[in-house]
Parts: sequence; structure tokens; C-alpha cells
Amino acid sequence: MSAQSQLEEQVFARFEMHGRLPSGSGPHRRFSGRMKNRNELLLVSCASYGPLPDDCLELQRQVGEKMKHPGSPALIGLLDAVYEAEFHWQCAVIQGEGLRECLRTRQSLTPAQAGWIMSCLAEAATAAVRDGWPRLLINAAQVCVDLNAGRAWLLPPDMPLFGVATLQMAMPQQTMAFNPASFAAADEPVIPTSSRDYVSPLAALCCEMLGSAASSIPSQNERFRSIPALNSHQNTLLRSALAGTQRHHFESVEEFVSQFTALADETTGSYRVTTSVHAPTSAATATLHGTSRETAARPTGVQLTRSQAVTTPVVPLKDRDLLADLPPGYTLTRELRHGPCWRLVSAVHPSLGPVLLTSVDVSGETAESVRVLNGMLQALQKSSPAAPSSNDLSNSPELIVRPAAIVTAPHTLHVARPLPAGASLLDELRERRAFTPVEAAGLLRCIFDAYENLWSCVQRRLLASTLDRFWLAPVAAGQTDARALVMLDASQMIVEAVMAPAALPPNPVVHFARLTLLLLGQDGGSLGGEGVVRFTAVPEISAEVNGVLRRALNADQNTGEMTLVQLLDQILTELTGREVSLGRGDELEEPPSLSVPPPWRAVPLAPAVRLRLMPQNAAADVLALSAADELRLGRGMGHSDFVAQFRPRSNVNDARTMSISRHQATLKWQEGNLVFEEQDVTNPSQVGDHAASSGEPLPLPSSLLLAGEYPLLVRQVKSSGQSPEVEGWPAADPQRSKRRGAFLIRAMDRGVLPFQAAWVFSEVGLALNENGDLLFDDPSAPRVFARFHRHAGTFWIEAAPKGTLECNGTVLEAGDVVPLKVGDKLHLQGILFEVTACELT
Repeated sequence: MSAQSQLEEQVFARFEMHGRLPSGSGPHRRFSGRMKNRNELLLVSCASYGPLPDDCLELQRQVGEKMKHPGSPALIGLLDAVYEAEFHWQCAVIQGEGLRECLRTRQSLTPAQAGWIMSCLAEAATAAVRDGWPRLLINAAQVCVDLNAGRAWLLPPDMPLFGVATLQMAMPQQTMAFNPASFAAADEPVIPTSSRDYVSPLAALCCEMLGSAASSIPSQNERFRSIPALNSHQNTLLRSALAGTQRHHFESVEEFVSQFTALADETTGSYRVTTSVHAPTSAATATLHGTSRETAARPTGVQLTRSQAVTTPVVPLKDRDLLADLPPGYTLTRELRHGPCWRLVSAVHPSLGPVLLTSVDVSGETAESVRVLNGMLQALQKSSPAAPSSNDLSNSPELIVRPAAIVTAPHTLHVARPLPAGASLLDELRERRAFTPVEAAGLLRCIFDAYENLWSCVQRRLLASTLDRFWLAPVAAGQTDARALVMLDASQMIVEAVMAPAALPPNPVVHFARLTLLLLGQDGGSLGGEGVVRFTAVPEISAEVNGVLRRALNADQNTGEMTLVQLLDQILTELTGREVSLGRGDELEEPPSLSVPPPWRAVPLAPAVRLRLMPQNAAADVLALSAADELRLGRGMGHSDFVAQFRPRSNVNDARTMSISRHQATLKWQEGNLVFEEQDVTNPSQVGDHAASSGEPLPLPSSLLLAGEYPLLVRQVKSSGQSPEVEGWPAADPQRSKRRGAFLIRAMDRGVLPFQAAWVFSEVGLALNENGDLLFDDPSAPRVFARFHRHAGTFWIEAAPKGTLECNGTVLEAGDVVPLKVGDKLHLQGILFEVTACELT
């Protein structure tokens, strides 16, 4: 077996690859993905080569061991690695948001943000030199940030091939990110001995963060232009730093950053920032925000002062007090909690009565973040209430608190919802210390039902970070059972998840294991999943279920496949003394009957072979539908079904785009195979790890490198069955193809034009992933909220049970199927699209 085959066997057995990333050097390839049975988003770096000498291999292993123990919080260490004589792979957990993606949406950062990012990276570079790490790559593709928390991380470098100097130089066709600096650095030592080597790359990154292009290559230093956001002293420092390692006068990267931040003045808004991490990891029996029983319902109009128990000061957000921007008609009664860009208060409104009001500062947020926030809140507001599924619980019609009003101001978004009666689960647990097993079972069941209701509304598995997101109904006079009914403050969860996202989404299995321990009086740690819990057996339950809880707490580390429903079935059966099965009956749920609404039955059909759904928001993907005999791939909007262009627009990216032909390649269906054809092109494509040959059948799924530069994923989705029975549908075309399902094409890189294409034979689904992005998918996938059908010579859209879909201002109910025509306006989960024609030349 070849080295490449051994490498692929190991990597693909351990990881589920999501997309290809720019590589740093040599024969290395980088991917984003997840380790099977784990939730973390990982960076996977791998390479295959000729046999390395034993001393080089031993050096790789020694350096790899050092990289597992980073000496700075700003350095991301390795999670796992394998180093062999002919190949190696290593992986690390990706933190926060990619700086390149952040700059693509924001265009530039503020001088203050650039200043603290530089400080973090200087600390990382210093630690890497001290600990003997390989040469770091300092550019936007290698940096992760959390702008809300004020944190930045540097991804680990690829492992060098010590002693094989000819392979250290970057290969543009392989890395997909041509960087002349890689060639300039080819002869430099792979283990730097001084941090001054990182001054020029960091200065170039600073220019990029502030919206100015710069190069760290000395010969191009004369192109430096002063950055208006900086003062003259800082621009002089940047000019000097960009002169290159042999010419600049800085002894270390810390000296450069220290001088740069110290020279800032008030007019630039740039200043030195000392970052600190505030990650609540304490048990839920303690709170950072001082929530108390006074947050329960109170008489209208009563003015309250702040509780003495609240010790955390409320500071203005972005130099502007949100409390001064309350919408008209709301009277503040109490400040409750605050976060980096939001504040939660209780208030009174003349018509709504007592409310919880969250004010969100959106002045510094991207349009994409605001769009996602608005879409999720509106989906929650329009959703219908659901009752608890267990018969022995209180018969309340509500499980989640829905927004009563969403008020949009120029710089602020306000979300008001009724103030729940009773107390928070956190307050009740503080007072009681523990619930009985039966009470805990009722609470767990209600919380699970509330989550299920929320997830079906927003198509995202949000989880509460603390117990004060749950509200308990008050106990009626003479009631003997515990406060079994829980209401979930879903609006606050959405705000916190979208505006201040965690680096990694919490695992629902771990979340409910911690919640179970807390309700039974044990230390379950933070519901957000931070920190390690020292498990203590619960005396009230059996050793077997205690073992289940112990394993569930480590679900991120073990290789088991315990699902949330399986965990809760065992816990609830133990706590109640009777068999419980949450999953029973799910498969018996009947799908809605399909029909064309009467207003659309009289509309004449407009035949269409190709349509494009163009988003109003430039950050959202273009959705292309095609039912042609072939599918074209290329860079031209008027020449190809799938349009391949690099983003953001720049001289380098435009040159990479121009290497792709307007019509580069064609996909055809021949004799039961998907065939790839490419003729007379300047830059040939690659299929997998070999050059593509015209007429070659593609394995499915298949990864392509279009023009040797643009990574694509092609996969097939099956049809959900025979043609659906739709009331009011016209007769099918007798000449229609007997093929079923669809082929999906999308890019595997993030620095590209947002674009997806579906070659539709019968139907394809549209789903929302965990990040809130729309994706073509299998029509029967659980996250699908809409389906596109090909029928009677045109395209139709069906509203699925879980989702929010509007066509020309009319909300479509589950099971509604309407034809698409040019000019239609579609709201898909809050995102506005216009249906446009597509004629290729």
C-alpha cells in the first residue's frame, strides 16, 4: 500500500471532512472536519512523501509532543498526531471565528481590535520561539478571533519535513493560496530562534486588518501607503516593520507591538488592550448576574432599585448606555443581567404588562449576524405553542417564552416577551439544594420537550448556559407535586448564541448529564460544558445509571454513540420507576398532505430549465436550480450553472479566478454514471488526487479541484420515493426523465463566492445547518424546512413542517406546494431571495 493510501485510510477512518483549507507549506494538505463521535470543529493537516531518515522522524515526534502543550493561551495546541516515515497527520481544535472570514464580511477592523489581536499574536509567537515550535504562519487564514470576548488564537503550523529542504517551498496548485512570502522563507530555519522573524508578517496582517493591502517582501516595501486610521508614528513603525527581517530594527515581535500600541492617540481610537477571559465555569448554584426571586411577577408600575446582591457593575456598551434607548412605552423596573453587547431588564408596558426586555447593541455587528438574529427571533415569534408530551405533567399550553414584540432601532434591537410567573430554576435550586427523583424526572422531561419545541422553531440545537434560563410555574394552593412545568426563555438564548457565540457548541448529552446531577443536588459544573466535573455517585439511583451518567459526562472524549434520547430513557426510567421511551411513536407521525393552495392553481405555469435564487444579503449563498441535460462548471455567471469565483475581490484572488475558464467543465449523466468532461482548457482540473480525464466517471461523493485551484464537492441525494401526490398539481410531462433525486455541487473553501447548485431530476431538500446557513440536502433529512420539486416543466417549492417559508408575502403552511416563476420573492427562514432567470451561452 502506498504512503498516500495509508494516509488516506487513517485520516478518513478518523475524521469526517467538511472542506479544504489553504495549506501552509510543502506537500501538506489542510482540511476542516470533525473527529467521528465528537463535536469539535478540527483543523486536520496531513502530508505524504518519500521515506524520512530516522533522525528526522524522531525530531518530528519530539516537536509534535511540544506542540501538544502550548505555552500561551493564544496558541492552539495539537489534539492528536501520528508521525510515520512516509506520512503524517495532526489535528487541533479550531477556536472562535476565522479572521479571514471575519474580514470578508466586515472589510476591516477598528484600530483597537487590530491592536489587541496583535498583542495576542505577539504573545503566541514569543511562546512558540521559546518552546521550539516550527515556523508559524501569521496571516488571516491562520488566525481565529472572538471579537466579543477580545481573544485571538493562532493555528498550529504544519509539521516540517526536517532535512528535506526541497519540499519546504509552497506549491500554489496544491495549497490554493499562492503566497510569494512562502518562497522567500524557503531557506529560513524551520525552527526560528528569534521572534523578530515574525515582525514583518504581523505588520502585513495589521495592514490587512485595517483594510489596506501590504506585503512583507522587502522588494515591495515601497508600495506601502499610510493608513488613515493610524497616526503618523504608527505608520512609520509599520513602514519600518514591513522592510523585512534583515532591514527592520526591532529586536523582537514584542518590541514592535509594544511601540505600536504605545504610540496610539485618542484620535485614532487605537490603544493598548490587556485581554482577559471571563468564562463562567462555576456550578449552577452560584451565579454571576445576581438573579433573584424578585424577578418574579410584580404589580404593574412598581419601581425597584437594584438589589444589593448584585455586585457586578453595569457598564456602558460601546460607550453608549442601552438603558437610555428603551423603546417608547416601556418603563424600567429592574436591571437583571448584561453581556458583551446585550442587556436584560424587566420592564412594564401598558398593553403587554410586565415583560422581560433584552436590548442588543447591533452597531458593531455584521449584517449577517443581525440577519441571523432577526430570522431566528421571527421564526420563534411565528411558531405555534406546544404542550408537554407527558400526561402526568401540568397541562400548560406553553413550554417556551415567545417574543411579544421585536422593536428595531437604528443601532439597537429590543426583544420583549411576557415576564413568566414564578421563579427561575436557579432560584428554586438555591433554596431547595436538590429535587426528589420524581421531581427531577418531571423537570428533565419538560426541559427536553421545551428544547424540542425550540429546535423545531429555529432549526438550531441551542442549549441554555445556566439554570436561570428556565422558569418554574408557581405552585397552586394544595398542590403536592413539585413545580413540574418549565418555561424556557428562548429569546435570551438566541441573543446570546448569535451575538456572542461560543467556540464550540455544547454537546446535548453532556448538557443533560450535568443538568441531571444539578437537579439531584450534585456538582454538575456549568451547563455550557466548560470545565471538568469530578463525578460523585448519586445515592438515589443505581450503580448502573450512575455509570451511564459518568460516561455521558465524557461523551466528547469516548467513542461511544449514546444519543440524547437513549440517555434520557435510562435516567427517566430509573427516576420514575417505570419504563419511559421518548423516541417511541416518532416514526408514526404522519407527514402533511400536499396541495397547491387555491390562489396558485389559476396561475399559468412558466416553463423553466434553470432558475437562480438571488439573496438580498450578499453574505448568503446563491441557490442555483438546473434541470438541463448537463451541468456546467466555470467562472462565468452567464456561462455556467455553478459559478466558481474567489472572494474577497483582490488582485491575487481575481488572478486565481481568471485561471478558471468561463465554462471549465461539464457534468453529464451517461449509462448510470456521472461523467466529468473537460476539453481545451488552459488549466486542467483534478479528480481526487489525480488529473482529470475527459469522460471519466466520478465516484460519489467526489472532490474536484476545478482548474487545479478551486475545491468542489459533488454528491448525490436520493429521492424520498415515488412522485408525491399533490392535490391541484397539473399532469406530469409524459416525456419527463425517469431519473430521481439530484446532484449537489458546492465549494469546499470559505474564501469563495457563496454559491450552491442543485441538478434536480425529481426533488431536493433545503436545510439549515447548525451555523444557520442554508444548504441543499437530502429531501428526507431531519433539518429540511423546504423542498424543491421538478414537475410539469418547471420548479416548485414545498413548505416542510419545520420551518418558515413565505412566497410573495404569503406564509406557506406545511404541505403547501407552489410553482416558482421569475420575479417571485421568497423568505426562507428569514432570508429574502428573488427568483431570477438563467440563460447560459
